[in-house]
Amino acid sequence: MCKNKKLKESLQSLTQSAYSLFDSELRLVGYPNDLSYKIALYKIEPKITAITGFDVCVELMAQDEKIKALQGQLVGTSIGSSIVRDEKTCILSFLQQTYLESRNYDQVMFDEKYLSFEDFFYSDNLAFKDTANLFNFSFDYSELALGHGVIIKKDVKPINQEEVYLERKYRPHLISSESPYLIERKYERKKIIGENTDKDEAKIFLELSETGDLFDLVINSLRVLKASGVYRDHRIKTENITFHPLGETIIRSPIFENTVSGEKCNIVSSDAIVLRHTFDFLCSENNSRFKVALRRLSLGIERKNPEDKLLDYMIGLETLYMPDGNAELSFRLSIRVAFLLSPPPNRKDTFDFLKKMYNVRSKIVHGSEYDLKADDVSKLEELLRKSVILWIKNKNSFSGDELNMALFEV
Repeated sequence: MCKNKKLKESLQSLTQSAYSLFDSELRLVGYPNDLSYKIALYKIEPKITAITGFDVCVELMAQDEKIKALQGQLVGTSIGSSIVRDEKTCILSFLQQTYLESRNYDQVMFDEKYLSFEDFFYSDNLAFKDTANLFNFSFDYSELALGHGVIIKKDVKPINQEEVYLERKYRPHLISSESPYLIERKYERKKIIGENTDKDEAKIFLELSETGDLFDLVINSLRVLKASGVYRDHRIKTENITFHPLGETIIRSPIFENTVSGEKCNIVSSDAIVLRHTFDFLCSENNSRFKVALRRLSLGIERKNPEDKLLDYMIGLETLYMPDGNAELSFRLSIRVAFLLSPPPNRKDTFDFLKKMYNVRSKIVHGSEYDLKADDVSKLEELLRKSVILWIKNKNSFSGDELNMALFEV
């Protein structure tokens, strides 16, 4: 609900006038992207401040105690703060951000932007949106809510041809796995006003990594659900939902970038319930054995070398099936996997396959000659995937006693 009706009415009139000026000024020269627009907008600021009604908005802001209290202050979160210079800067930034949101004035859009503007001054929290592109992915619909504030959705923003060109120029390896989908998370952080000298480094690290960890769990959930080469962009884009005078988008990038080759992850509507359940389980499961197995499944999928894949998958299986130690490791691992995952007619085949894979693993570790086929690696990956799914359905199956009892329930 609007807190300052007079300011909204005045700012709405100013925004409509500013749109006319933006259109007339920017139409003279073709500006290809948002950066060029921002430069042009900065150059015409004197004309904006000369519009009738601009000073009225400045005065109304100066009379509002909540708005006045933030002028000249550092405002942000525990991760970082930026200076709010004055009322004039806030208004210019609002007009520019609104225009960049849509080159055509829209009343519904203005109402949303104004509420975001007021929230910056009145709310105790600041709202943000994090996104990362999905690759090797498709879905029947435009949006899939997973819970925990995370959704998968189609990117509906207009395509910026210059950005596409630069992306393909500097990251050509992504072209074959392009997808119109992204992972999105909206969240809030406590608003901090003034200089924050008591930095909690542990909290800052946790907040910075929180979205990345959740996005990784989305990828893990998809990889558990279906064998594929699905992966996400290593870069996470953070945008302000609550207005901020700087109005910047931050790109967080790790040191390295990884891509995954493989089939596209095709999710249909009937998969949605299982995917939500899987994601919810991964968000809450803290068992170290399961987390190691899940991580090894994902790491194996990302490996380029088949030997590395085999080692990861074997470690994952050992973690799940060998809680009681390493005695007779090869035999016990093979027979437990066979009895839990295979029907009676196929148990010996699975047993023999695991014995063979364990032998190959030992030869790799000790530098001996070995024979490893691509089909063997794929089959091993599927056994680990089925094991992770079985844990999600009934984690008690992997206790030492239950693993032993499974051999007698024939």
